[in-house]
Amino acid sequence: MTRTLLVGSVLLLLFAASYRTCGAPDEPVTDPLQLTAAEKKAVAELAEKELKTREMLVGKAYLSKIDVFRDTHDRASPRKAMVVYYRYVDNAALIVGVDVARNKVVKVEAVAGFPTPLAPEENARAERLARAHPKVKAFLDEHGGRVRLESYLAHSSVPSDPAFSHRVANMAFRLDGDYLRAPNVDVDLTDGRILFPDRTVMLSK
Repeated sequence: MTRTLLVGSVLLLLFAASYRTCGAPDEPVTDPLQLTAAEKKAVAELAEKELKTREMLVGKAYLSKIDVFRDTHDRASPRKAMVVYYRYVDNAALIVGVDVARNKVVKVEAVAGFPTPLAPEENARAERLARAHPKVKAFLDEHGGRVRLESYLAHSSVPSDPAFSHRVANMAFRLDGDYLRAPNVDVDLTDGRILFPDRTVMLSK
């Protein structure tokens, strides 16, 4: 099985050769290329409005990430942002290019099967579903409930793998900073199922 776990941002080379990922709203902006909290909010709202106008935000969809890069061909307004949503109905990434200074959408694209990080809401749902499964609960109880769960997007190039066409989170189990040897657990967020692939993984710190 050929599968990739996305543990951060995927390089998006659809609009530029390089980019920076915006910090969280409560992080200080030390790089002039980054967005302020107000800019990030404005960019997200602009992208959402554009997607709704085009009737592209259908069904369940989540804001996955916002990336910002420098457009060297536009000296008057070099900062461009990419707002990326994940749409469940067709396993597609919705990518909106935004001119930050001009507060203008410059490109909209839907890319089927394009891997993009799990949104906070998806991470929370994956953990909730995993913890509720009796097999996972029994494993957690063995460690006194002190285990922290982490979820990473699984992306597969094998058509028979659920991660090929569904939103699947692979769960990791961490105790006191170290990853535990544990049964491999996938959460199919598209169907709301818990999967136990026939293999066990060992994650190192």
